[in-house]
Amino acid sequence: MHCCTNVICQHCQDISKINELWLKYSNRRFGFSVQRQIWLKLDCDWIKVGDRIGWRLNNCWKEYSELLFIINSPEGAFTTFWGGEGRS
Repeated sequence: MHCCTNVICQHCQDISKINELWLKYSNRRFGFSVQRQIWLKLDCDWIKVGDRIGWRLNNCWKEYSELLFIINSPEGAFTTFWGGEGRS
């Protein structure tokens, strides 16, 4: 169990660092914590989040190749693991 705990802690540290870097280099526009704030404001509804941050268009999830990786993307649009393919 101790080994698993260490692995989990390491992943949390890694994710935290990735979030910090996104916040720093996007002027606090992108990152996991930004997405979490949006998610909480929108009642933990991923459909609403997708609509708000540009991951959905016309009631459909965009394909990864359709996402625009530009600084003026909607706040919270990145980082993404992208799981939109195949969603309805």
